[in-house]
Amino acid sequence: MARSMVRFSTSLLSPAKDPEPLRYNAARLLGEMWVKEAVVPLRKVLREGGSRCVARAVLLALGRIGDRSALPDLLEAAQSDDFFIQIRAVVL
Repeated sequence: MARSMVRFSTSLLSPAKDPEPLRYNAARLLGEMWVKEAVVPLRKVLREGGSRCVARAVLLALGRIGDRSALPDLLEAAQSDDFFIQIRAVVL
């Protein structure tokens, strides 16, 4: 994937710039395309909190990308009070 496309897609994750549906779809796209460069921005979105819908898309993306650096975030999400967050953290 071209670097400019990766930069553009990861920039869509910023809550200050983009509404929730755009952040959700950006996370899904990055996961479906297995964009390894997106792991750090995705992890940042997850740590910032916010929308559960976006968090579920981010967890799915991190799981699909499969980078080991995201494992602590996935394990933490597996202990969430939100059942759907737990499922996204452990099931792809």
